[in-house]
Amino acid sequence: MANLPPTPGGQVPLANMVEERKAWTLDFSRQFGGVNISAGMANSRESDYVSHGWSLNKLTDFNSKNTSLVVGLAGTDDDIKVYFQVPRTKKRTLDMLVGINQLLNPLTSVTFDVTYSQANGYLSDPYKLVQKNTEVFPGIFLLRTSSENQPDHRNRWIALASINRAIPNLNGALEASYRFHTDDFGMITHTLSLDWYQKIGPKFMLRPFIRFFNQSAADFNAVSLTGSSIVPTSRPSGHAPFYSADYRLSKLDTLDYGLKALKDWLDGVRLFLDRECDCGSVSLSAPPWAPER
Repeated sequence: MANLPPTPGGQVPLANMVEERKAWTLDFSRQFGGVNISAGMANSRESDYVSHGWSLNKLTDFNSKNTSLVVGLAGTDDDIKVYFQVPRTKKRTLDMLVGINQLLNPLTSVTFDVTYSQANGYLSDPYKLVQKNTEVFPGIFLLRTSSENQPDHRNRWIALASINRAIPNLNGALEASYRFHTDDFGMITHTLSLDWYQKIGPKFMLRPFIRFFNQSAADFNAVSLTGSSIVPTSRPSGHAPFYSADYRLSKLDTLDYGLKALKDWLDGVRLFLDRECDCGSVSLSAPPWAPER
């Protein structure tokens, strides 16, 4: 877990929260020759968030089952309770995926897929705030906090490429992958992963891994609005100007590495043990109006 570093605008305000969530999922699949159709429904309920989800996927095998093509759709319809407005506000998402898996030889397979994601509605977080020093009297400033204001729509593109290679002489397999993400918030992310699957005996496996993640900040990510001409609105409008101090929209670099152990006790029963280390840094963006240091 990465710790938030000191920032020019001061430490971001934090709060402890306790929440209870109830959720259920329902999945159904049916094989029609070389085609598998699966559908799913999901529901999640919290005191301030209700989510309804659905998914539909088609997996087609051809070329003597050496090639698999997957096409998927998924969506959510969410109701969000925002403390300063009634009734609940809406958020909707739609994800579309196209992917292909190709067996190159008995030991090697490659996968490539592309996902397009669209979100509309209330995309701000009602618990995220931004700060600004406001002059109430000449020479007297008051620190004011306001709710963040993110755009009411977001389009994202994600591409994933991976290769899996079995190495019988070592009784193991290597999996390498690269993931690219970009969106109209101005964010670009790169994820590089390397996993080794080492089989030890008939029922035991070790899986060391290393993962590097790099993310650029959203165009409107800033710790403080002090020094800007932006006047925060009383509630998120979804329209410009946009501002958010959410660390998930900030510049981020992480390096994860660890080891997982898998043990098959009985048919259908598997035990997982893992140890993971996270080395990373979060850089909350300085606003474009901040003076250089």
